Amino acid sequence: MPSGVDQPARPLGTESAADIRALFVRCNRKQKEMKPAGLEEGRKFMIRHVSLGHIPLFSSTESTTPTAVLILQGRRYEELIQRLRAARGDDFWGCLAKFFLVEGIHDPEEFVPADVWKRLTGEAEARAKGFLQADYYNAIQIRQWLPYLEPLLRKAKWLRSTGVRTLPSTLVGMGYDPDAISLVLSKKVSWRSAVELTCEWLAQKTPAYNAGRLRNSYTEIFGKGRLGSR
Repeated sequence: MPSGVDQPARPLGTESAADIRALFVRCNRKQKEMKPAGLEEGRKFMIRHVSLGHIPLFSSTESTTPTAVLILQGRRYEELIQRLRAARGDDFWGCLAKFFLVEGIHDPEEFVPADVWKRLTGEAEARAKGFLQADYYNAIQIRQWLPYLEPLLRKAKWLRSTGVRTLPSTLVGMGYDPDAISLVLSKKVSWRSAVELTCEWLAQKTPAYNAGRLRNSYTEIFGKGRLGSR
């Protein structure tokens, strides 16, 4: 199932347990604070990410040791410099905007020239018309939890591949929530995607949610031929 956002994955081991616990608190708060009145802001959030999602930023993805993390960070810096030097016109602004967005530095809409931003987001804006508010609401809730659950799933897969026997306690030591860990490890066969996991997580936390309906909403917004397709 598509994520809708081509965002570079963080290297394994770069976040502290305190960082991960703080992220869990933020995700919880965002879920509780999400109101129908905030759907327009959420719609703009998704359009922003989708519009920049296809822009290549980093070819390298993740690492597992402190030394490899430093090497990876250096490679990413070099890649970013090379892409910015080679980019022209809207491509330059798009690359810079994506870097600011995925690193949480600044809202790109506030510094990209208005006419450029309109061109960068025009296709996604056009596709966004006609979606149901319920689908936006569901998709936003999924997007809010993915930054927490996607790395957890990735780390669990990597730890399993290394033969770690104390997997639950190892993940707890990293700072992850025991309930989230239990859900991740509940399948003998791995989850198909972080989106599938997140839908089950939301349904488990909130009885009013249905995992299947959440997945349908996400596919409606980000699936092939929809908002996330180019």
